Amino acid sequence: MQKIINAHEQKSRCKKFNGWTSDALKWMGTLLLVISLFPVMGQKITLSTKKLAMKDVFAAIKKQTDYSVFGNLDLLEQAKPISIDAKNMQLDQFLSLVVKDQPFTYRIGNKTIFLSEKNVPQKSEEIKKISTRDSIKITGSIVDSLGKPLPGASILVRNANKSTKSDQDGSFRIDVGEEDVLLISYIGYRSQQIPINKQIMSNAAVTVRLFPNLNNVDEVYVSVNTGYQSIARERIAGSISKPDMDIYNDRVGTMNVIQRLDGLIPGLTVNNAPGADPFQVRGLSTVGSTINIGGFGVSTTSRSPLFVVDGVPYEDISLINPNDVLEVNVLKDATAASIWGTRAANGVIVISTKQGQKGSGKLKLEYSNFLRIQKRPDLSYLPVLDSRSYIQAARESFDATIVPWTNINAGITPIVAPHELALYDLSRGLATQQQVDQRLDSLSKLSNSAQISDLFFRNNIVNNHSIAASGATDKYAFYGSLNYTGNRGIGNRPDNASDIFKLNLRQDFKFGSKVNLYLVTDVTNNMGRSNPWTNFDSRFTPYQLFQDVNGNNIDISWRQLTDQLRNTAESRGKTDLSYVPLDEPGFGYTRTNGLAVRINTGLKVDLYKGLSFEGTYSYTKGKNESRQFEDQKAFDVRKEVLSYAVFNPSTNAVTYHMPRNGGRLRTANTSREDYTLRNQFVFNKNWSGRQHQLTVLAGNEIQSQSTDNVNELIRGYDDNLNTVQMVDYKTLSSSTLQGIIYPTTGGLAFYSPDIYSVQNLDARLISFYSTLTYMLFEKYGVNASWRIDQSNLFGKDKSAQNKPVYSIGGVWNIKKESFAHEIDWINELRMRATYGITGNSPSPGTASSQDILLARVPSGYTVPNGNIYTINSPANRRLTWELTKNTNFGIDFGLLNNRISGSLDAYWKKTDGLLDLMLLNPFAAAVSPTILGNAGEIRNRGLELSLTTNNIQHGKFNWRTTLNGAYNTNRVTKSYNANSITTGARKVSERNVQDYSAYAIFAYNYVGLDELGDPLIQLNDGSTTKKPNVSKPEDILYSGTTQPKWSGGFNNSFRYDGWRLQINMVFNAGHVMRRDVNNRYTTVNAYQNNFHSDFADRWKAAGDELTTDIPSFVGNTSLNSSRRSTFYYMLGHTNVLDASFVKIRDLTLSYNLPKELLAPLRISDLRLFGQLGNIMLWKANKYGIDPEFQGLGTFGGTRALRTGQNTISFGANLSF
Repeated sequence: MQKIINAHEQKSRCKKFNGWTSDALKWMGTLLLVISLFPVMGQKITLSTKKLAMKDVFAAIKKQTDYSVFGNLDLLEQAKPISIDAKNMQLDQFLSLVVKDQPFTYRIGNKTIFLSEKNVPQKSEEIKKISTRDSIKITGSIVDSLGKPLPGASILVRNANKSTKSDQDGSFRIDVGEEDVLLISYIGYRSQQIPINKQIMSNAAVTVRLFPNLNNVDEVYVSVNTGYQSIARERIAGSISKPDMDIYNDRVGTMNVIQRLDGLIPGLTVNNAPGADPFQVRGLSTVGSTINIGGFGVSTTSRSPLFVVDGVPYEDISLINPNDVLEVNVLKDATAASIWGTRAANGVIVISTKQGQKGSGKLKLEYSNFLRIQKRPDLSYLPVLDSRSYIQAARESFDATIVPWTNINAGITPIVAPHELALYDLSRGLATQQQVDQRLDSLSKLSNSAQISDLFFRNNIVNNHSIAASGATDKYAFYGSLNYTGNRGIGNRPDNASDIFKLNLRQDFKFGSKVNLYLVTDVTNNMGRSNPWTNFDSRFTPYQLFQDVNGNNIDISWRQLTDQLRNTAESRGKTDLSYVPLDEPGFGYTRTNGLAVRINTGLKVDLYKGLSFEGTYSYTKGKNESRQFEDQKAFDVRKEVLSYAVFNPSTNAVTYHMPRNGGRLRTANTSREDYTLRNQFVFNKNWSGRQHQLTVLAGNEIQSQSTDNVNELIRGYDDNLNTVQMVDYKTLSSSTLQGIIYPTTGGLAFYSPDIYSVQNLDARLISFYSTLTYMLFEKYGVNASWRIDQSNLFGKDKSAQNKPVYSIGGVWNIKKESFAHEIDWINELRMRATYGITGNSPSPGTASSQDILLARVPSGYTVPNGNIYTINSPANRRLTWELTKNTNFGIDFGLLNNRISGSLDAYWKKTDGLLDLMLLNPFAAAVSPTILGNAGEIRNRGLELSLTTNNIQHGKFNWRTTLNGAYNTNRVTKSYNANSITTGARKVSERNVQDYSAYAIFAYNYVGLDELGDPLIQLNDGSTTKKPNVSKPEDILYSGTTQPKWSGGFNNSFRYDGWRLQINMVFNAGHVMRRDVNNRYTTVNAYQNNFHSDFADRWKAAGDELTTDIPSFVGNTSLNSSRRSTFYYMLGHTNVLDASFVKIRDLTLSYNLPKELLAPLRISDLRLFGQLGNIMLWKANKYGIDPEFQGLGTFGGTRALRTGQNTISFGANLSF
């Protein structure tokens, strides 16, 4: 009855909130009712044993209850072994029997068992003093050796009935007196006693740092996870970094697990610039090239780190719910990563997901949500002309003698903008100067920027809800979550939306005392939808409106054809060719549906005295379906019909080769199937009081990855009836069509088969591996690993397959030495050194031990059976993986009572056998003249620093700072391209050149303009020239690399009582980018889009070369190309800019409601937060360019609209 009464009381409390209008609080009340009806598990013990050591008895109590043990644990060593037979015995009764005739006693409070020595009575004066002295409330925080918060730590005031536990952020509050002693304990860590002194009383604050309890086995108290094993950090010589999970969890600006690590891991570079490698660990170990495989672009090697989830490689990290992540370990050097063999050269990111805590006996519910809003992008970020300046530029560049109207009427350049039509009318005598001036002046007064922003862009709104439940007994534990993310206005575009559902369930089973089993089931469903909106922005013709004053959509068919040409085509083809951009979104759609299932299971069997068997088995199945439909009303469909329609002028008959009824349906289906089978034996033993600690692991692994891509195009498709019109593709592809209705040069049409394509990629790997970790006296450690991989991605030659990777490393715990004990200001000091080899394998399909044939239907002629076969990937039997040699030296430190802590690493990497494209025998019947081979070398070196300081801890106020910084530089020491770069133009176009940094930018030595406004460059001999194509490689300047040399993050955390302010800054520096510049210097007319704003500042008259370096406009293309090269300016060194920047990636203000307010509602925690994201603080360039939106193009830099910037988010985290 007591539970029922409590439930009614709880419901009545919830009813008090009926006045609140929030749906979230109504939902909260429902959950509270459910929780209140859950039975509270009684604390009972079952134990039958003879002569069991007392410490093992209390270990059994911990497993069967959620009670902590606190006190002088040396008393357990002094206790006598006991024999007992208890079945479902109450805890208090059980303890009474246990402590009988023992030298200690106990008491129970706040779910903690407190041990104390018997027969130590307190004097009455001391008791009176304790009860009457003044007390104050102090605040504090419990952190680990790296400064990371420890939630749920027990805090007890000795000899007083006062205790509490630390919050999720490690903070706590408790009343103490000046002579009190705090007892701090946390599972897996050494307990500490903190005497309360005058300094603590005056500051009203204390920070307690706990260190791992090395008297326990590594499997229980995990520090780092390599994906193959979990082992105490103190025993690892490798360079492994972990992020601050508080910051990680706060970052709602992205749902990508790796993006959330930006600035949190030294050496992990996140580069968001278009076309850049988004994630790199310790620079570039490979460069790779992109080749064509059956119409699909495939990179020859992966430049991305290897992602591992729950011990298994995982390709699409976006499928992992970031809220399910328990911890992340980034493996950076060979000792840490070489166990992953030929996939580890780029670093390994190991992700462990959450699980239920065994033995807790509780059901825990958590709910979190956030709403993120990003406004429409600022169109003024793109440097273009306004309408008046645009009309003026058009006047100055127009020349009817160079592009006469007859060329336009012949269909050579069939597009004429309204301002150009006015100028042509003037040249043809169809309008007077005054009439043309009036028409142009009218256009110059119009601006479409507001309409483009309002009609073609939307605010991006992301809404996320996550519910998680976990619970456990001593035999079973589970963690389950359901996550929904709704994204509206993706890319700030209308009708572009997605709904993502993620379901995750992890179950852990314990069978007896020797067998443990886990099962992870993860399902992700991603459904997307969009309509065919044209991507107009401020680079479009600035005066062209899209709606009139009455809101009617405007026809702008001039964007496709002149009126004369359009009328003729419509008359002949009996097909409407009007083009109304705002109508087009209603004439089609794109729907995507992706489903991914991950099943991961593992088994551990304790065999004999430290020897165990572990098995990991994973299966992943994914399928993505895309369906893109264009109705017959869509302009592109109408245009295609007339582009293959032949008109007979003698009979006025039309032959249609494409269906006039029905639209186009494109489907793309990708399916992926992966599996991993891993079996290993682990021997883990320590002896002689842990003076010797040994862990040996040996195993075998089989991996398979298979991907199928199928693309299909159907014409004449009726989306309502699901019917299809027949098309004679054989006739279309066998000849060139003449007399085409839609205007083309010469009236010709060619059809290239595009209706079906299939691609299959398979990668198979079999591996054998072993690791050894040995620790002597808890001071000196040795790590070693060995692995050999055999794969279908390598050549069959034995020299290619049988190449093992290995590593060796040592660690010295200096603080354990006797001479360091007396140095009080040093709390932790460890030195590490490692050397080893890692690898990087070719991408599937890029190479093989036998020729890979490509079958295709030829265009323009017929062959027997309708197919021809070419060698798509020539055989290379000696192709092997890239080999990277790694050397690393590191130091970990904690100073001044760990007020200052961190690590410093220096490393050197050399990659041999760099995979690159090499010239092929010209007589080989191959699609490409190149073959993938081991042809290059690259070297990296760098420094990494992680530094955390507790700056102020005073009363309720705390200020902590963390700096994660890294420096990396690389050099291509050997490249197959070295002998093929014979001209300056070729060198400027290259990115990876021998003796320079990878991803290099080379530029002409631009020195200004001559008296004609033509660009000049200086050659290596000191002379200047404007003549095209005369520069040599030695004339070209190295301007830097697009890969940041400096990267990292700077975090400041401020906490006052329940308030917390997190400011996370990220920085990339030491790299360069090309500036986007004007690229219109010739070809008059045909300028329907806007000009770069620099066009107005170009050279116009003699003498301008003294005030501008922007070349003149030369309308005659032949004269322009023969007299000069404007690439000298566009790709000149003066337009290569420093790309360094600093941003506030996120600024979060949160408030945790007081526990005393939440306790009556049975709420453990309630946190409310607001967040600002991606705020630019500083950039090195003076042109206002955001380096994260600047790419590389043929004519210099390319500037993209800034999306995802200056976001605002609100949310809440709730736990029961």
